[in-house]
Amino acid sequence: MSGNSLFFASNANAMRWINLNITLCLVYLFVFSTCSESDDSPAPGGSSKIKGSSIIPNNLDGKNTNKIGCINFEDNEILIEVWNPYSTDAVSGTLILNGRTVYSGSFSSSPRDTITVNDSLDYLGFNYFAFVSDSFERSFARLEVQISNATSTHKFPLLSDMANAEAVNIVLEYENIECGGNSAIDYRFGEAIVWPDHDPNCGIEIEVEVYNDNSTYNAVITNYIFPPTPATCASSGVAHFVLNEGSYTYVAKCDGKSWGPETFSVTAAGCKRVRLPQ
Repeated sequence: MSGNSLFFASNANAMRWINLNITLCLVYLFVFSTCSESDDSPAPGGSSKIKGSSIIPNNLDGKNTNKIGCINFEDNEILIEVWNPYSTDAVSGTLILNGRTVYSGSFSSSPRDTITVNDSLDYLGFNYFAFVSDSFERSFARLEVQISNATSTHKFPLLSDMANAEAVNIVLEYENIECGGNSAIDYRFGEAIVWPDHDPNCGIEIEVEVYNDNSTYNAVITNYIFPPTPATCASSGVAHFVLNEGSYTYVAKCDGKSWGPETFSVTAAGCKRVRLPQ
């Protein structure tokens, strides 16, 4: 074999060796970069991304977002049920799951209309569910929420007023991601009803105002409930309030008659019954 032939054969072998190494490097880089993007790769449970901490935004539809706690699930398929438990008037607003609107409209209490949503959690780890009312009045709009699947059920209220929305963290358990010590829903509000145990003979409606240093709330009594004391805060015809835990003052009036001012206290998750005296 001539010198030129040996030279070209040697160069051909060298080029094949270089091409092989380049190919191996490209394969390695592709595999490594794919592995490094595991946060966007499919994972067990049907969710495609991993969120290791709360993703609740500080603001929803122009309202401050209050985070009220955290609940755990082992599976991503969930059933969301929402209803208006007490308000005499329909509440309107938006239900949001991880930034997606899953319902927008009214929530009627008479008859009670349960909004049902079958959905899936988008992320392994932290998800969220929120309620934003359409009302820009001072009074709270309150909804009861139940989120469940085959293995777990969680029931809790969500409130929204003219300045605030509320959201709960929902954790789809994955590796070491869970609610941990923040698993309880924060019941920092309660309810109060005002009612007369007698007929005051001043018309069919009694206007009631409840207030503290921060807010004023109004409701109307449309029914006279005689003893015994109303069994629950859901009794028909009473003046009903959902209030933050604390002290309040009430005044009431009808044609030619008035009551108060008198003070009372509301405890978290409690039902305070305030009777208008004769």
